[in-house]
Amino acid sequence: MTDKQAFEIVKTTRGEVSIKDLATGEIMHNPVGPWEESRSLYVRQSRLKQKLLTKSADPLVLFDVGLGGGFNALAALLEFESLAKSRPFHMISFEKNLELFRFSLENINHFPQFLPLKNLMSELLIKGTVTSKPGLCWDIRYGSFTELIHSEKYFPEIVFFDPYSPKVNGEMWTVGVFQAVYDLAKQSSQPSTLMTYSAATGIRTGLLLAGYFVGTGVSSGLKEQTTFASTDFNDILDPFQNRWLERWQRSHTPLPPHCSLTREEALQRLLKHPQWAATTQTRSLASKHN
Repeated sequence: MTDKQAFEIVKTTRGEVSIKDLATGEIMHNPVGPWEESRSLYVRQSRLKQKLLTKSADPLVLFDVGLGGGFNALAALLEFESLAKSRPFHMISFEKNLELFRFSLENINHFPQFLPLKNLMSELLIKGTVTSKPGLCWDIRYGSFTELIHSEKYFPEIVFFDPYSPKVNGEMWTVGVFQAVYDLAKQSSQPSTLMTYSAATGIRTGLLLAGYFVGTGVSSGLKEQTTFASTDFNDILDPFQNRWLERWQRSHTPLPPHCSLTREEALQRLLKHPQWAATTQTRSLASKHN
């Protein structure tokens, strides 16, 4: 299969224009399309605008994990450009194969909302970095994320976690990968949040085992739930509570891909997570105010 045959422009099940990976059969951002999903699941949910407007001497560092067609990154750039004044913005996109991004650029006319960023897309492909806008730095980390993350020197305040699904790309969804991201995120000067489209029990388990506080994310298209994680419990609008642990014990697939822990070992680690004490305390405080 040549590069030109690897992808095609298609309509999602809701009739939105998107891109299909012919090798995996996956349609990107199905069914709502890249414009709506990128904005709702990643940009709005991350509160990117509010964080860019926060007074801080530190640039806002965003990890765009799985650049793919570039739509999540482009939506973040449009949010940045909509502000008359903001903090410096440093976005780092991780990708091991840029063919999908090139395909998006070649077919950007199909996605008119992103058309104004065509020149920035070209600049990123040619130079590997974009610094042509005041206050903006957009870098590409080209290669395997599972290797690159261990040598990364920046600390993310926001993480868009959007690689291919665990079914076809399991190595990206392991406890080890989440742990490496979390270790960097904990060093951010601000609480660090991570959003992903997956609502699978095993993926949420992986985030908890890595140290994140985890809760339910916004709905997206046919997905009633996504996943929202943070280094700070107070960032979680809908945190998992003890009943999630009860459901976990009934789950047929409770562990993340390539997990070396037994089910019982994972449970014992989960039980020690501070999230459950935090949710109990929150409920107790709420009851006192009612």
